[in-house]
Amino acid sequence: MRGMQNFRRLWIGQTVSQLGSGLTRFGLGVWVYLETGSVLALGTMLVFGMLPVAIGSIIAGPIVDRLNRKRVLIVSDIVAGASSAGLASIYFLGQLEFWHVYIALAINATASAFQLPAYHSSIPLIAPREHLSKTSGLIELSRSLESVLSPLLGGVVLGVVGIGGLFAIDLLSLIFAIACLAFTTIPQTRPDSQVASQPSSFIGSIAEGLRFLRQDKSLAQLMLFLTTVTFFLGFSQALYVPLVESFTAPVYVGAIVAAIGMGTIAGSSLLTVWGGPRRKVASILVGTAGFGVGVATAGIYPSLVFTSLGFFIMGAASAFSVGLNRAIYQERTPNKLLGRVFSVRVTLSVSAQALGMLLASPIVNLFNEVLEGLLSWGKMGAIWVGQEPMGIGVAFVAAGITIVGLSVASFGNSTLLNLDNDLDPIPLSKSEELDGSTA
Repeated sequence: MRGMQNFRRLWIGQTVSQLGSGLTRFGLGVWVYLETGSVLALGTMLVFGMLPVAIGSIIAGPIVDRLNRKRVLIVSDIVAGASSAGLASIYFLGQLEFWHVYIALAINATASAFQLPAYHSSIPLIAPREHLSKTSGLIELSRSLESVLSPLLGGVVLGVVGIGGLFAIDLLSLIFAIACLAFTTIPQTRPDSQVASQPSSFIGSIAEGLRFLRQDKSLAQLMLFLTTVTFFLGFSQALYVPLVESFTAPVYVGAIVAAIGMGTIAGSSLLTVWGGPRRKVASILVGTAGFGVGVATAGIYPSLVFTSLGFFIMGAASAFSVGLNRAIYQERTPNKLLGRVFSVRVTLSVSAQALGMLLASPIVNLFNEVLEGLLSWGKMGAIWVGQEPMGIGVAFVAAGITIVGLSVASFGNSTLLNLDNDLDPIPLSKSEELDGSTA
């Protein structure tokens, strides 16, 4: 892909930053779960790292569309770095408590609320539209590398240098990302004159993004469908570690969970090299159905073979589907609204993911109670794990079947599928043209 120097610099910096943050999140997740043995405590940690993204993104969208996106990215990285530095200082002073971790994750997540829409809305400004599917594939590849390397290296680094070492790596990765941004040029879109001149129009600018989605019913329905699927993604994410630890020692958890990352590498690499099919929406539905098959496979008989295979399928299908979805938004949304539209998408997605994580523990407990009742009738309830009821495995199977059902049913939604017939690049109007300034 020629003429993509700015994209490459931006992508490399953000990829390294994601990897550093991923190492820290995984290490903290293992630490919290081993310290407490509680799925609820682990889910609470994950929610603290996500809820501010959901809330802050709505505010961040109009700000990203108003301000210099490069500066927004730099400030976001600085705030995230300060959070990691503060946590490291507390740790080395021997004062680290769970609530410190929760607060630091919330600050980091607040920075991500601005970083995510600024990052994704910058891509159409520095990459040709015909390459947006491939750039989406590369962005998913970044997430893939994080998914693979974070569990593989996170456990090792945690054992060798402890939590403090993870904090230091995270901080260094953020400094590298800022250095890459310093050499990246991101053009600016000319802000709407009313929004730029009237502070009171801030709420109106949020409404403008929502009006765009309300008018584009096909895009709105795609967003709602994938928000529903994301609920089940969050549900399964909260149970990755407990599911694997139900049949193997903690030392092997990272290696098995890394199968998800191997799958995302496969899915994102395919999208990067191929560029994706012409009928993107139909392909997304096939991908989400595949994701559901993977979820069910992981839980049908928790073991090294079935769970690893299920995780791999989940990773490959989700990376391919999410990459295509991002390309659709970038192709169809006017540049001046990209920040706001991506913010709505992030808010809905993260909220659904967090809700899934919060409900994972009570739902698993419910399944355990049902299985205990079945066991009292004989061997009927021991289908999943020998002599013990296994609510986690049953929950995975139920979630997978539900996702497949939703995906298949969506093929009957003509409004959604019509999006495949109208994905031509949207021409810029005078109010949306680049103003020629760069940063």
